[in-house]
Amino acid sequence: MNKIILLSAVLFMLLSCSRKSEDKEVFRVETINKITPVKDQGNSSLCWAYAMLATIESEHLMKGDSVNLSAVYVARNMLREQAEQCYLTAGRAGFTTRATAPRLIALIQQTGLMPFDSYRSDCNFNALCRKLGVLCRSAVTRRTGLEALMRNADDLFDDEINPVPWHVWMLGAEYTPQEFARSVCRDDEYQALTSFTHKPFYEDIVLDVPDNRSGDKFYNVPIDTLMSRIETALRRGHSVCWEGDVSEPGFSFERGVVFKGRAF
Repeated sequence: MNKIILLSAVLFMLLSCSRKSEDKEVFRVETINKITPVKDQGNSSLCWAYAMLATIESEHLMKGDSVNLSAVYVARNMLREQAEQCYLTAGRAGFTTRATAPRLIALIQQTGLMPFDSYRSDCNFNALCRKLGVLCRSAVTRRTGLEALMRNADDLFDDEINPVPWHVWMLGAEYTPQEFARSVCRDDEYQALTSFTHKPFYEDIVLDVPDNRSGDKFYNVPIDTLMSRIETALRRGHSVCWEGDVSEPGFSFERGVVFKGRAF
């Protein structure tokens, strides 16, 4: 049974939570799954990457293993891909660190993974996106060529983030980033789920949200099916990566809850 990556654009009460009033929530703990330490995403918009990597890390803890993964490495490769797109679209494609969790799975299949301690940085990704935009627009105007642009982009990444190690060392073994990615996450290990009534159920659909720039697909199921899959996964010790718009009134940072019935 595939693990759940994601339920998106659906608000729900956390499992085993009953709402007594507008100002008070009462929780009953039924299961506590293992998690890795919380990481600071800084001023970036990389919540989707940190959340999905944390899900993979927690899955390894459940198996008695331990990995600590680098979201910064994923972000670098995504921005590198966007630099190529920007040049090939004559500067029309922009730069962003926003995405959805399935994009992380696609990226690590393409470019691999690094452990957290092998590739980390306090880079200001918002500023880096602006610098990349200037670099790419200049390359388009001057017609410097794609290869020259990518060399300059790699130099910028090295300066602003860090140079990428050639290999990954872990437990006495040497890996390439692609080999390391395959050792921690199979291509078919996670399933992206959502529940939208305006799209057909039991089909893969492109999620209609602004952050899904890459057109990643989600398997659309009825809300009861979605909730059942989430509860089953959690009770079996698996983690669930959930995404939603935290700017909406249904989400409360102060209370740490998401309320059912307050739609996006």
